[in-house]
Amino acid sequence: MRFRTLGIMGIALAMCSSSAEATDMDKFLEKTAGKLDVSSEPVMANGMLMGCQIAFDGIIEDTTTAEHKYLKVGGSVGMFAGEGPQKHVGAFIRLIVLSINKSTGKMRPSRPSRVFLVDSTFNTNLASLVKASPAEAPGGLDAVFPMSPSGEILLDAIKRRKLVVAFNQNNGKGDIQLPIELGVTDDLDRRVKGLETAIEFSQCTSTMLNQVRAR
Repeated sequence: MRFRTLGIMGIALAMCSSSAEATDMDKFLEKTAGKLDVSSEPVMANGMLMGCQIAFDGIIEDTTTAEHKYLKVGGSVGMFAGEGPQKHVGAFIRLIVLSINKSTGKMRPSRPSRVFLVDSTFNTNLASLVKASPAEAPGGLDAVFPMSPSGEILLDAIKRRKLVVAFNQNNGKGDIQLPIELGVTDDLDRRVKGLETAIEFSQCTSTMLNQVRAR
């Protein structure tokens, strides 16, 4: 699945780390934390629509520890259709986490130990996990789930215009929650509201599921 290895926030961090004298890294991280670049994208293979994903990229603050670390997070959440005549549909999460040095802005891989979705009533899809494995990108984890309850959680997220991905590092007790606003697109200086992400993802999944039913 697709992932921006650097993205808007990563480029900004790289620029800041190369000019530390002109930039207060702590202030930069505090300003940008919580702002995510979010989009809906189809997954194509052999000229066919094979999946639909919500891709995201940005910086968050980890408040589960006393250190209050900053993390560069990115990846995607979505649904996929299996190849062949079988009507197999499932869900996936890819999450890449990089730990940010607050003094220099340099990033190092910090792979999650688990990742899952949370719905509006705080139920999760963790118990239905089929498989989790390291992603190709450093600091990444790929997780695959059956369609239920992940599909219901994603549908709930589309209606609420908010998707919550939770993850854990180093098998610690506290899970980090990553809220993804589906009606908002962020960059470094402004927030542009719109419903494009939710609408495009809904249209993509509807087309994919209709294609699966027609097999």
